[in-house]
Amino acid sequence: MKKMENSGICNFRDLGNTINEDGKRVKEGFFFRSAPITFSNDEQRRKFKELHIRNILDLRSSEEVDACPDEVFDDMHYYQISALPNDINFDMSSQVLKMDLDFLKNQFQKMYEILPFNNPAYHKMFELMLAHESFVFHCSAGKDRTGVAAYLILKTLHVSDEVIMEDYMASNIYRNEMNQRLMEHVGNEAIKELIYVKEDYLRAAMKAVSLKYASFDEFLEKEYGIDEEKRMKLREYYLND
Repeated sequence: MKKMENSGICNFRDLGNTINEDGKRVKEGFFFRSAPITFSNDEQRRKFKELHIRNILDLRSSEEVDACPDEVFDDMHYYQISALPNDINFDMSSQVLKMDLDFLKNQFQKMYEILPFNNPAYHKMFELMLAHESFVFHCSAGKDRTGVAAYLILKTLHVSDEVIMEDYMASNIYRNEMNQRLMEHVGNEAIKELIYVKEDYLRAAMKAVSLKYASFDEFLEKEYGIDEEKRMKLREYYLND
């Protein structure tokens, strides 16, 4: 996992260089996770272009996209596919101002439990993986819908749950400054429960998978059509010795 410094993009990092359970490393330059793709200046745009990312997979709702569109360059493909059913808006910076925090915490738990299953956005993600395409995937904060997507990518490449959790929890470091500003804006520190990631949330997604399927491999095949042959090809292509 490598944070992309001075990119102008919040919570932006490469999943590459992560070591899996077989001691192999995920290749760099293919899987990037982030918050929305926005820039403050041309130098940031130049640095982003140098990464040669071919695709953007935007996991947000249409309403979230309208509020903060990605900046997409001419040589990129852009896919906006909501990771939540019925195109639900799940931008916490707006939701915390108008909804009960206990209700939102309950919704978080439920969201993580349903995200892994037969998700159109993640179907597209696996399609890009199988095509050997580089891509950046993101939601509004780059931590929840994005965190589950990163879990699916890394677990497919046989990375341990412990290492996956380290990547997930890193959002608390990379988003800390923005989260502090959000708490000041809202004036309620209780929202820390929602704007910072918690191990319990991702564990809810992991548990939902393990309760429904005997193994992660079975989950991949039944939910996303990633059979043993495809799994082996993905691991062969995206892992270095």
